[in-house]
Amino acid sequence: MTKTAWPPEKRAKALELYVEHGSRRTGEMIGVPGSTIRNWASSAGLAADRQRRLRETNQARMAEWAALREELRESLIEAAVEFVERARGQAGPRDSQSLMVAAGIALDKFRLEMGEVTGRNEEITLGMIERKIAELEAEQAVAEKQEAAQEAAQDAGKVPVAV
Repeated sequence: MTKTAWPPEKRAKALELYVEHGSRRTGEMIGVPGSTIRNWASSAGLAADRQRRLRETNQARMAEWAALREELRESLIEAAVEFVERARGQAGPRDSQSLMVAAGIALDKFRLEMGEVTGRNEEITLGMIERKIAELEAEQAVAEKQEAAQEAAQDAGKVPVAV
């Protein structure tokens, strides 16, 4: 594969666009392969600078999102409290039910935001099922013995004895 000699003006424009758009998008915009633009940026010391700026931007976004999530959590718990207070107040039965459902949903969403468990999952293994079946079979066997003893006692005219 032959190397293309790019004019210095195109290289300068590519590096200017790279800072804002990155290598792939810049390559699409000016018709230069992204790998070539990455090499130029790396040689010019722009790649590390762009990565640093992206990292800073992402950290700022994450901090902003964390603040918004905290605000959302506060709003959810405040809404749940308000719904419960209104349900206890002068709301009719139907309104009270709707308000309590809304409070429950708000609390559930609050707990999700806090990373808490909002549901209950149970795992049932084959061993657990087999043990339960054995317990039920044993109970049935005892019940059958008691029933047979009662029938035998009735046939003999005696009072049944617990087994």
